[in-house]
Amino acid sequence: MILFNKYISQKKSIQEVINHTSLTTCRLLSFIGIPILLYFTFQDLFIVKMPILIYSRLITIITMSTFLVISFTKLKNKMKYVKMFHYLILLSLIMMVSNIVITIFSKENIDELIRMGSIDGLILILLIAFLFSGYLKHFYWLIIIPQIYMYSILLFYIDMNLKNLRLFTNPIIITILIILLFNYKRKLFLKQYYLIKKNLMQKNKLQKKVTKLEELNIKLNELNDELEKEIKEKEVLQRKLKKKANIDELTNLLNRRALFEVIQNIFKYDRKRIKTITICFIDVDKLKYINDNFGHKEGDIVLFKIGKILKDHIREKDYVGRIGGDEFLIYFENITKNKAETIIKRINDKITKENKVISKNYNISISYGCVQYDPDKHTDLDDMIYAADQKMYKQKRSKSEKFN
Repeated sequence: MILFNKYISQKKSIQEVINHTSLTTCRLLSFIGIPILLYFTFQDLFIVKMPILIYSRLITIITMSTFLVISFTKLKNKMKYVKMFHYLILLSLIMMVSNIVITIFSKENIDELIRMGSIDGLILILLIAFLFSGYLKHFYWLIIIPQIYMYSILLFYIDMNLKNLRLFTNPIIITILIILLFNYKRKLFLKQYYLIKKNLMQKNKLQKKVTKLEELNIKLNELNDELEKEIKEKEVLQRKLKKKANIDELTNLLNRRALFEVIQNIFKYDRKRIKTITICFIDVDKLKYINDNFGHKEGDIVLFKIGKILKDHIREKDYVGRIGGDEFLIYFENITKNKAETIIKRINDKITKENKVISKNYNISISYGCVQYDPDKHTDLDDMIYAADQKMYKQKRSKSEKFN
C-alpha cells in the first residue's frame, strides 16, 4: 500500500491506480520468479529427476517471460493484457505447486516430511500470490480453483484418511485467511484511495485559494506601488506648486507672501531665541525710466541681477525676497543695523562693478533703509517694515534732490 501512495496521490482514477499496481507487482514477481524457477527446473531435470514437473514450471516461466516482454512495449498501456497475464502468472504458480503436491502424494513410500514440505510450499506460494496480487478483482478464485483441482485429483490417488486430511488443514486455513486479508486489503486500499483523493482535492482547493490570494497580493502590491508612485508624483507636484507659490519667478527669490510668512513666524515663535533682528527695505532706482526707454525686458534683467546680488551677499539663515515691482526686503538675524548697512554697501559696490561690465546707457542703483528691532519703537513686523520704508524713501529723495 505504501509503495503506491505517491502514485495514488497523483491525478489518477482508481482503475488507473489498480492497473499501475498490476503492472508493477507483476513485473517484480516475474523478475524474481524466473531465475528461481529456472533453478528448480534444473533440479527437476538432473537432481530430483521429476520430469513431469518441468512442464508446470516451463508454463510459468514462459508466461512470466512473455509478460516481461510486453511490459516494456506499447502493449503495457493496454491494461486488459497486463491484467490477463497477472492472473495467468499467479494461477500458473499455484497450479505448479498443486501439481507438485499431487505428484508427491501420488507416489508410494514418500516420506511424510516431504509431503509436509510440499504442503508448506503450497502455503508459501499462496502467500506470495497474495503479496503480489495487487488489487485484482477476482483474486480469490485464483487460490480456490487450483486447490479444488488438487483435492479432486488427490481423491483418485490417495486414501483421504484423517492423517492425510490433517496435512491440508493449514492450507485451507491459510486460504480462508488470505481471502479475508485480500478483502480487507482491497477495502483498505479503496478507503485510503478516496481519503488521499479527498485530501488532494482539499489541498488543490486550498492551493487555488492560496494562488488566488497570492495573485490578489501581487495585484495589491502593484496597486500599492502605483499608489506610492502617484503619491510621490503628487508630493513632487505639491513641492513644485508650493515652490512656485512661494518663489518670485523673475528673481527666484521669495515672494512677498512667503517672505512675510517666514518673518512673522520667526517673530511669533523664535523671538526669544534671537537677540537682534534687522530689516532692510531696498528699492531699485529709476526702474520705470529703464522700462520706458529700454523696454520691460531690460527692466526684468535689472531686477534679476539685483536679486542675484542680494542673494549672494546674505547668509543661509537670512532671508531676502521681492515684495513689489521694484522693491526688495532683507531679513538679517543677529546682525545690528550697522553691520547690515556694511553688507548693503558691499552690495552697492558689486552693483557698481556690474555697471562697468554691462556698459549700458543706464546705471543700476538702489536705495535702502535699514531698521533694527526696538521693542520700545516697534510692536510688530509691520512697524519695522514701515520704518525701513520711510528711511529708504528719505534716501531716495536725497538722491533725487542731488540729481536735480
